[in-house]
Amino acid sequence: MISPTEILAFLKHIQILTLLDVDFKKGMVESQLGDDGKPVLAGNGKGCVTSVDTFNQWFRSTPGVNIPFPVSIVANWDEVAKAYKYRGTPFFPLDGQGYGNERFWHNYGFCYELQTSFSYAQGQNFEFMGDDDVWVFIAGQLVIDLGGVHPAASASVNLDTLGLKVGETYGLALFFCERHITESNLIFSTSIILNPCGTSDQDGDGTADLCDVCPFGDPDIQVQAGDQVGPNYSVAYTISLNTVTSSTIPVRVVYGDGTEEVVDVSQATTIVHSYGSNPGSWSVGVYTETANGCAASQSEISLSDDKKGRIAPKCAEIPLSPLDKLSSSKRKRSV
Repeated sequence: MISPTEILAFLKHIQILTLLDVDFKKGMVESQLGDDGKPVLAGNGKGCVTSVDTFNQWFRSTPGVNIPFPVSIVANWDEVAKAYKYRGTPFFPLDGQGYGNERFWHNYGFCYELQTSFSYAQGQNFEFMGDDDVWVFIAGQLVIDLGGVHPAASASVNLDTLGLKVGETYGLALFFCERHITESNLIFSTSIILNPCGTSDQDGDGTADLCDVCPFGDPDIQVQAGDQVGPNYSVAYTISLNTVTSSTIPVRVVYGDGTEEVVDVSQATTIVHSYGSNPGSWSVGVYTETANGCAASQSEISLSDDKKGRIAPKCAEIPLSPLDKLSSSKRKRSV
């Protein structure tokens, strides 16, 4: 079984359409991916989209509009079919998340992107069935075109017809949007051996996101000191990471009294340290190391017995490139 890619599900609040709007539309997007690896709207999108700007919000980061949700799916090997298979029936990965389900049983307004790579061998194929909009690109070329709001539809591609070279590595990108209230399905079967790390590298550090503990770069660490607790001058420290990590990361905590320890931190971890007596004035520092795709980062705070609770400024040693990720949008009733 494999996790085929760093898959980002982006709850983009696209307009939830009525039954009168249901229609199958080919030719909504251009036959080649854009320079940023995303679909490009063709003309007016066959009348299925409000504008180019709203379509660009489906799979592109738009601050104040989109919220990212990293979601991995696992395809299992079928020995009889000699293929990896995934069957999401139904497929509702964001129920109760982002901007919620509104008045419906499920969250029906989201888009989903899969980016991975593979080495081409003769005889490979990719089969898909699902709804609503689905576009599959191989080597940047549109090979499955199931656009529009429609019931589950199927299509397949024989890679031997694409002019690929045996042994060469190519990208595979799947783009899916759910925007109707009746059902959501995502099913595929492929003999392609997919790269489990994917091809997406959000922070440009050379480590594909699925295998990167810090896929968005600097862990952006901060430490906050709480009030003294108990008679032993025990102080509660909250260590937080202001970015998404795929697992906990080790953080070295220096308490300022000659002691230190390593703590595994995810989003926010609180630890209590007992000084034994009034330390007067002291400094506390938390530090991460450059490892597993995480940039080195640190945060320090200076305290005295009457100044606990001050938040340390963040101090990142490595500058970040702009975050480029897909997302989940505010409910803006537009497509």
